[in-house]
Order: sequence, then C-alpha cells, then structure tokens
Amino acid sequence: MLLQRIIQTTRNTSSYSPKGGYSGGKWYVQPAGAQVFQLIGYSQLKQDNSDNQYENVRDNLPILFAVLFLHTGLRQAFDKLYLWRTSQETADQRLSRRVGFGLVFSFIFLAFLHGLSIFKMLLILAINYVIAMKYAGTIANPILTWTFNIGILFLNEMFEGYRYAHMLPWLAAGEGGGFGHAMDELGGFMPRWEIHFNITMLRLVSFNIDYYWSHHHEGGSVMEV
Repeated sequence: MLLQRIIQTTRNTSSYSPKGGYSGGKWYVQPAGAQVFQLIGYSQLKQDNSDNQYENVRDNLPILFAVLFLHTGLRQAFDKLYLWRTSQETADQRLSRRVGFGLVFSFIFLAFLHGLSIFKMLLILAINYVIAMKYAGTIANPILTWTFNIGILFLNEMFEGYRYAHMLPWLAAGEGGGFGHAMDELGGFMPRWEIHFNITMLRLVSFNIDYYWSHHHEGGSVMEV
C-alpha cells in the first residue's frame, strides 16, 4: 500500500507532461525524457527514473545486495581463519582486526566505484582527520571542519571533481590526450564521485564534531566515536 501511494503521488506531480499510456487497467503518465522501468512484481506500474542518483540506486540494487552479502561472508571467513590461527584474542586485537578488514575492503570497493578518483577522496579524508586529531577539543576543530567541508562542496562543483587533465597540464599531450586524460578515463563504475560526496561530507563532519564533544564530557572515551 505504501509503495502504491508513493507512486500515485509521483504521478500527480505538476512536473509531469501529459505523455503516458494505459497499462494493466490503470492510466499512467511519463515525465518528458524520463527512462521508465517496471518494478519487480508490479509490471503494470511505471516509475520515474530520470534522476541520476535515484537511477543509480534502483538500477544497481542487485549489485548492492551482492556486495552486502560478499562483505558479510568475507568478514566471517576472515574471522574464522584468524581465530583458527590464534587461540586467544584480546578486545584490542579484535578491534584492530575488524578495522583492518574494513579499511582494505572499503579501499577496494571505492576503487571499483570511482577508479583513480579515490586518491582525491583520500586526500579530503586525510585533511579532515588531521583537523580532528590536531585540534581535538578546541573550538578550532568545529570551525575548521565546517569551513573546510562546505568549501570542498563548492570547489567540487566548480571544478567538476578536479579532472586530472586540468590538474596535471604538463602531462597532457593536446586535446583528449596525455597521461592526465588517461587517468580521468579510469574513473571507475561511477566516475562523477563529487555528485555522491555530499553524504560522505556529513559523515566527516559528524566524526569531527563527535570527537570534539568527546573531550568535553567527563569520563567519556574517544573510542565511543
């Protein structure tokens, strides 16, 4: 019922053109220039797929679920292999093991999604981490965190994700050539990483602010961040 109400609401939006059709005993409308796909189990229902970010999520749900199960399976296999080789494990060792596995898996996953642009993201992550560790519980931490990350959002939009061909002009061999252009071509499954960086920016701000407040609560532990 909820799904049907959402789709019905989508149909009634004023941004739709009168272009549409009749299917499954129901009328539907289609946005101008939109790609429409059929939902699993609801072949008579049409849904707007014109937004790029929603399209990426909807069209790649099988891949997302596959990665979810792959991550869970690999982590359990890694845990069993490690425990098989080690009879005893402390809490700190368990934490280090899980953090190590998460870092390796995340790096591989991001490299698949964004290709060589992962190094741009890692630079932004590193700067945020340095801000948090260096200024910790001082007022400079939240000020620099918000200033830097909001500025990054504008710069991402202005420079379109910082193309290597523009950043490395001395390696470019004319229009459409050169090492920088070749690096841009290795952009992964989702080359426009800057479009999806907004949520990551919120996570970065959240970490730095939580780290800031952890230094202003008596008895608090930074491990809770």
